[in-house]
Amino acid sequence: MTKTIEEQTGWKRPAPLAICQEVEILLKVFEYSFDIYDKKFRKYITQRTGRTFNDGNIDYYINWTEKEVMERQDFTYIKSDDPRYSGKPLEKECRIFHWKLIRMTRGSIQDCWELWQLKNNPDNRNIKKEKQWEQSKFF
Repeated sequence: MTKTIEEQTGWKRPAPLAICQEVEILLKVFEYSFDIYDKKFRKYITQRTGRTFNDGNIDYYINWTEKEVMERQDFTYIKSDDPRYSGKPLEKECRIFHWKLIRMTRGSIQDCWELWQLKNNPDNRNIKKEKQWEQSKFF
């Protein structure tokens, strides 16, 4: 069973439906259980984050390994009118940046997956329920 983001990083949601937006936390997530092919889940991600997915490119950021990012020769600059970069393989610094971006994206998607699971499977014992906010009583 995949550990929750809280179990992996120690981060706790400040509110029951809060999405983690801390890059340092998202980069610490290394276990994933999300189903990126679930179109309803992708719609939920878009509603919550604004992130959209092109069906033809779903695997791009999800399945590549660090080794692939660092070594693939077909990981190139977009073709453009600038001959200095057009279609050329990315430099190491750009690849390192992209690997961080991929890890952050995966962490963010996993975070949405945990919330999605709570929303759709409230009795799911694999996901810890967040304590609901209660109004304080002062009298």
